[in-house]
Amino acid sequence: MYNNITSDDYTFADNGFNEMWAIKLKTKYENVTYCYGKVKAKVDDDDGNATLSFQYQVLDEGDYDKEELESSTEFNNYIGDVLSHILTDAFENENYRIGSDTDDSTKESTNK
Repeated sequence: MYNNITSDDYTFADNGFNEMWAIKLKTKYENVTYCYGKVKAKVDDDDGNATLSFQYQVLDEGDYDKEELESSTEFNNYIGDVLSHILTDAFENENYRIGSDTDDSTKESTNK
């Protein structure tokens, strides 16, 4: 896992298709732009460990192959950790909503 992700690793960008913000990666997977769809968190055990599942859509693959990104466990885990950072930051700043409730055009992934 990439627990050392900071806001320096990504930026928010207009996705050009709808009201949802896109994420543009700045360090690892530089210039890849994607957006998240539905996000779910499920507590897995008594210790409070959770599984974060989410949908996403790659909007611009930069210098990477889009199909390879979407099938890569490493990429899925990385953007899951980016999402975890975004959510943690949102709660710390009391900004509890990211994106739209209605978009279904994204790929689903699970991050533990």
